[in-house]
Amino acid sequence: MQRNVISVDDLAVEYFTVGQGYPVLAFHGFGRSANDFEPFAALLAPNEMLVAINLFQHAGSRWPSNRKLIDGLSTQELKDVILHILAKYDAPRFSMLGYSMGGRIALTAIEHMASQIDKVLLMAPDGLKIATMYKFTAHNPLGRLLYRSLMNRPHLVLKSADLVKKIGLLNPKTHRFLYAHVDSKEKAKLVYEAWLIYRFCQPNLQEVARAIDQQKVAFTMIFGEFDSVIKPHFGKLLSQYLKDSTYHIVPSGHLLMTPETMKYIVENRLWTKHPEPNNTII
Repeated sequence: MQRNVISVDDLAVEYFTVGQGYPVLAFHGFGRSANDFEPFAALLAPNEMLVAINLFQHAGSRWPSNRKLIDGLSTQELKDVILHILAKYDAPRFSMLGYSMGGRIALTAIEHMASQIDKVLLMAPDGLKIATMYKFTAHNPLGRLLYRSLMNRPHLVLKSADLVKKIGLLNPKTHRFLYAHVDSKEKAKLVYEAWLIYRFCQPNLQEVARAIDQQKVAFTMIFGEFDSVIKPHFGKLLSQYLKDSTYHIVPSGHLLMTPETMKYIVENRLWTKHPEPNNTII
């Protein structure tokens, strides 16, 4: 994979490419990196180029030091970053891959850029249902204050979570999330920063569906049957508004960036069966 950095005003975004030609933008999940998508380059046609983007606070993409986290990445800034990448490769159109948190970024891009998108494949996409804890922390000053006060005391947070779950005031999903992502100061900090930076990337599902249908975007979602983070039935929150989409459930948990998932995609032709992209150069 070839490393690149695109600069848009005060934003510097690291991304990696494989191949040449029509760009397929890929957005990874929380705590992961662009490298997750390297094996997926094998799915692409000879004239397609994988463009795997590192989200802010992951690997080499860092939020500008002169900007507050609370400022967040606006949807226009997300669009501008994508447009700058497309301009670099003289590409008017693109497609997308997205996993978990990266799926939420991709859904936001669809809402605002569908007229330039040909096909999208999302794996366990976030953004279909807003978690109460996320909403309280990312969009409420009191929530941010409480989270910051507990961020340096992860063990206290986990003990409190055990107690609250025991008396039935904390659902199992949130309890599992805390143990997976807030069991250290470093992880807790990353959760907080990512939530604030991407808090404006919250897609309106009805608008996303309308954009997909109007622009005839070939759209596919894959969910893990045993995923307790992004449950398979969350997909219905979007598919209920769509006229045509494909919705797949595989025997897996939340971790879908695996050879098994890639094999499933190939065997079911979930990528290659879509119409060939428009590769007209402007």
